[in-house]
Amino acid sequence: MVAIADVSAYVKPKSALDRDAQARGTSVYFPSSVVPMLPEKLSNGLCSLNPGVDRLTMVCDAVVGEDGLTKAYQFYPAVIHSHARLTYTQVWSALTGEKAGLDAVGERIAELRELHALFKVLRAAREKRNALDFETPESQALFDASGQIEGFRVREHNDAHRLIEECMLVANVCAADFVIRKKKHTLFRVHPKPELERLRLMHQTLRALGWSAKAESPEQLAKLIRDTKDKPVVQQTILRAMSRAVYQPENVGHFGLQYEAYAHFTSPIRRYPDLLLHRTIKGILSRRTYVPEVVFDDAAAMAGYHATKLTEERTKAAAAKKPGKTAAKTTAADAAWVRLGVLCSAAERRADDASRDVMQYLKCVFTRKAFAKKTAKARVTGMIPAGLFVTLEDMPIEGFVHISNIGWGYYEYDEQKCTMSSSDEMRTIKIGHQVEVELESVEIETRRINFKLKGAGRRERRGRRWSWDSYDERFFDDEDDFDDFDDDDDFY
Repeated sequence: MVAIADVSAYVKPKSALDRDAQARGTSVYFPSSVVPMLPEKLSNGLCSLNPGVDRLTMVCDAVVGEDGLTKAYQFYPAVIHSHARLTYTQVWSALTGEKAGLDAVGERIAELRELHALFKVLRAAREKRNALDFETPESQALFDASGQIEGFRVREHNDAHRLIEECMLVANVCAADFVIRKKKHTLFRVHPKPELERLRLMHQTLRALGWSAKAESPEQLAKLIRDTKDKPVVQQTILRAMSRAVYQPENVGHFGLQYEAYAHFTSPIRRYPDLLLHRTIKGILSRRTYVPEVVFDDAAAMAGYHATKLTEERTKAAAAKKPGKTAAKTTAADAAWVRLGVLCSAAERRADDASRDVMQYLKCVFTRKAFAKKTAKARVTGMIPAGLFVTLEDMPIEGFVHISNIGWGYYEYDEQKCTMSSSDEMRTIKIGHQVEVELESVEIETRRINFKLKGAGRRERRGRRWSWDSYDERFFDDEDDFDDFDDDDDFY
């Protein structure tokens, strides 16, 4: 059973709460705070599954076989009375047999062990269907007692997180299937196949890294990801080749998770598409059809960068469809679902931009203070004609080394081999190489950290001048977009 807070019981269509939630589209998470989609009296109160109190929920009640496949399911509203609020740290400590963890979970340990056993079955099924199982490191900011940034680390991710993720995936798949079987509409979470040009660039980089295996099908990509779990540079290269997931009423499946249908059901507190799905399911249970409406003035939102780009992509995709098929008449409800899909997708990307911008600001502030006149080991994670992208070894801080700061010699970029070579210095740098860097400069306003290789001298460069505007945008794609594995907000 996956019991999710019944936000739709409080946020009624066309209400003031609904208008603001629709305009926000999502909660926005920052390193030390959150801007919630809903008022805190709901998000941290009535719609939070706090222990020891009754709360309204929507339940996905599923039967999972030993093969990890769902045999049957049902949805229904219910009241939950939570026994305990458990953290991931406590649960993982208990599952690994530590006394502190066992004391924290108490008599619930048997249920947690059963849940862990279920997780192993679901993970085996994930591998069998060739889902793309990325686990790229996520940065976590560390603050001192006064709220000042004091460092960064890679956020821990263990089986306590993964078992919740797998349960959430079951609920999301059941919800999508339920809507399709009942021939109703909702916003599906779709993830298209990667574009051929992105795959070409991926293979070019992989060959430079020593991986010659062809990887285009889900089976080939899944195997490559499994084989390179301990190689973050390779994982990031594959991830950059993936398309970005979106919300839309047309179901085309989820390539990354390898599901024929997938929708977000498990976080209506923080995501508007989940709230829409709850309303659709409630409509089905009451033998009614939920018809959505855009209830706020969305002119500015639709004119924004992300919404404009998403609209252009939809128009382009529609034009590329095979001719000869007569398009069905579009109703007002159909148009509302399409528009809400664009608005929700744009809101998600806007929130991601804001979160990354704040995190990068903190990294700039910390780097300027902590790495002045110091050297640090780093790994080359990307390369363009203008220079190298590097990530520090000891903490997840990324920066750029301009070509003029690599060495005293003249360096040339080989796009096919993904190398930066200097005949003057008899030196070749490849993606994945470890280097020592020194801080060159920090640009707070533009959120850019510039390094130079240790001992690099300066020399007049010939050829065209280079600016930050010439950055190859594929190195700035949203690496957090492939994030359909963390639907855990409403569980613990």
